[in-house]
Amino acid sequence: MCGDGPLDGHGAENARGHRGTGPGAITPDGCAVELYARLPVGAEPDIVAAAVPRGARILELGCGVGRMTHPLLERGFTVTAVDESAEMLERVRGARTIRSAIEDLDLGERFDAVLLASFLVHTGDTEVRRGLLRTCARHLTDDGCVLIQREGADYHTDLPRERSTPAASPCGSCHPSRSATVSTRCTRSTSSRTPSGRRPSGPGR
Repeated sequence: MCGDGPLDGHGAENARGHRGTGPGAITPDGCAVELYARLPVGAEPDIVAAAVPRGARILELGCGVGRMTHPLLERGFTVTAVDESAEMLERVRGARTIRSAIEDLDLGERFDAVLLASFLVHTGDTEVRRGLLRTCARHLTDDGCVLIQREGADYHTDLPRERSTPAASPCGSCHPSRSATVSTRCTRSTSSRTPSGRRPSGPGR
């Protein structure tokens, strides 16, 4: 269910219990639209292009401001972009746009590929997570693929660390200070369907 609309940018909480701060409009799930509009494209469009047929019809769930939408259009794909934020969708150009919560979406159409990026699959609500995957499954052609961006097993542990004061190593084998950087990890799945009802069991813009 979509929230009541943008917040005032000062940390107010909306009907879904999400809170967000930042310049300008805040989406129903607590994201600052202006922040997402400034993010670089990254490697995701190339990953998608390598995984799906040329000229494929793509359903992009949680498209945001079109950070991936626009590069995919430039590569010749037909994109239907879905987001529950009207302010996000206002930034999308050249694609068919649908305003809807992902878990409630039912277009009655099938696509060659469905994208669920921005780590949305890691939402803490199990029922919402299942709803996201059901939406992926019901919009997929029989030979289509679902691409899900998720955290790898070592996403929160295999990171460089930074110390303000490097400690001496008693054994002389430990590394002192490293710069703190985080890289995006994308996981591609060929299909998130079960043979019987094409509904997945179990669990980013």
